[in-house]
Amino acid sequence: MKIFAKSYSQKWTNVQISNPDHSEGGSEGRVYFSDDGLSCVKILKKSARDKRKIDKLKLMLDPKFDKLRNLSVNGSTVCWPISTAHEAKDDNPIGYIMPLIKESVPLDSIFAKSNATAKLAELDDRIFIAGLLSLLVFRLHTAGAIVGDFNPANIRLQKPTKKSAWNVHIIDTDSFQLTDRRRTLTSDIGRDLYSSPRLLEQQKSSKSANYGWAGLKRKKEDDEYALAILIFQILLLIHPMKIKGKSISKNMGNKVFAYTGTKSKLPTNAPLSKFEALPQIIQKMFSDTFENVTTYRARDWVHAINDLEKEPVITKLRKEFQEFSSPWSDPNKTTSKNEPKVTIETSPDYNPTTTPFSKTISQPTPVKDSLISTIGKFIYKSLGVLLIIYIIYFILSAIF
Repeated sequence: MKIFAKSYSQKWTNVQISNPDHSEGGSEGRVYFSDDGLSCVKILKKSARDKRKIDKLKLMLDPKFDKLRNLSVNGSTVCWPISTAHEAKDDNPIGYIMPLIKESVPLDSIFAKSNATAKLAELDDRIFIAGLLSLLVFRLHTAGAIVGDFNPANIRLQKPTKKSAWNVHIIDTDSFQLTDRRRTLTSDIGRDLYSSPRLLEQQKSSKSANYGWAGLKRKKEDDEYALAILIFQILLLIHPMKIKGKSISKNMGNKVFAYTGTKSKLPTNAPLSKFEALPQIIQKMFSDTFENVTTYRARDWVHAINDLEKEPVITKLRKEFQEFSSPWSDPNKTTSKNEPKVTIETSPDYNPTTTPFSKTISQPTPVKDSLISTIGKFIYKSLGVLLIIYIIYFILSAIF
């Protein structure tokens, strides 16, 4: 199978796919792997090739999105489109070309029951993966994007090697929500089990295409809600809203979080003791998110997870979790159990504290005034002083 690739500069190249049976399917299309081993092709279903999607794909090639295209965190990336994909050299894309993430597995490989690779990552590795995912989302939000369809199927893990630690990659970036001037390019797709109560309510009441997801505007808080679910699953290997006899989506809508509520509702395999072994600050972040829908920024999760790797917390967790030795354990991991494997970078304004929330970690980093802003404030204050002097002069002139 031959695919024609068209870049932003209108340059045409050929992508050859000799084994079309070697592919992976999704809700909007299938991903095929090129013969060169460097790229893959996502071919959209005909029902997904509407004008809005095609216009979005073409726009994503624009250099204005280079900050997102080139985004990298310690080797972890977002798989941004390289070019549009065509059946012929015409202006009718059928999908797009993106970089291939070699030797990777979906995120849910580490917690999906039905998956034979369910024990790929031990506790220390999962803590690192959760922190790296949080940092990647923080960078995405800083660059102006919203993940949108944020679920484990759109996240790939690369196992550690002798030269590198774990890497986390976000794929299917055509479902990102982007802003171009005054226009919002929405995700138009979603997954109930990773959607905030706000989104679920709007989706169910919507009559638009894709089961109500089309045209639905996301907020960063929606990504942050999904991020909290994913972190819970990565650490504890179960969905946080799973309880006896109730569907997960209904529990999400009703804000039922049994780990800090009615514990008798928890399923028999619920890791309650492991949850309670987590630091109080992380337990509070989970309960605030799932019971009160008060989300925390991705940066806050980076900070909180970073502290999990420090002593004495990590020793306590290792003892409580008592986990297996993973075949994918990081070969770079230090032999000393008294040191964290990896330290994820933190913001300069973060000050860890043993008392949860004695300092509000969700406060934004203070932004220094620019030179223009400083000059403007000086002129504004100067005019105010001159006005007062003029008023005093006017009053004194009237009197004398």
